Formats: sequence, C-alpha cells, structure tokens
Amino acid sequence: MSATAGITPIDVLNATSPQEAAQALAAYLRQTFEADVVVWTPEEARQRGYSNAWSVCWESGPYEWAMISAGESIVAGEIGDYSSRGEFPNGLAGKGWYAEPYNGFILCFFEQ
Repeated sequence: MSATAGITPIDVLNATSPQEAAQALAAYLRQTFEADVVVWTPEEARQRGYSNAWSVCWESGPYEWAMISAGESIVAGEIGDYSSRGEFPNGLAGKGWYAEPYNGFILCFFEQ
C-alpha cells in the first residue's frame, strides 16, 4: 500500500486475520467517507452485548451499510437499490477470515 494512495478495498481483502481486516476496513471508511467508526475487540463487543468478534461500528453511517459484507454498495439501503454491487462486489472475506453484519451498523469479523 502506498503511503500517498491510502487504503483501498484490495488492502482490506488482503488482510490475514479478523483483527487486521476490521482495522483496515475502519481505516478505509475513515479515509473514504470521513466516517466516525470505532473498532471493538471481541471482548469489548461482548461487553456491549454484541457478538464475540472483532467489530466495526458506524452508527451514523448510511442505512444498512454493513451489507457491504454481501457485496452491496455502501449506500444500497439509502437509495433502495440492493442490486448494485459495491466496494467489495464479491463480499467481504479474505484468507482466514470473513465478515457478516450483526445489524445494519455493526460488522463482525470472524476466523474462517
């Protein structure tokens, strides 16, 4: 990854663990959408009553943004077009990990 180019969806997909993927996605969202996102460890997510997984939370993001894990556009819910492919057109998974939504604003990362 080039220091001047910033993080890309390819960088996220090249992550090698759930932790690395969650942190890379959070960095991508912050850079691309000026998102106010947080990353929770599995322990922090569990303490909040969510899944026991690395998690990215973007409560103020587009409606159902976490559907990017299924290949949808990050704004699919906002525009009501769930057939448009998005930033991760083949879904959000890499070697040794995959992501799935906990709800519309929390995306969880698990070991495969």
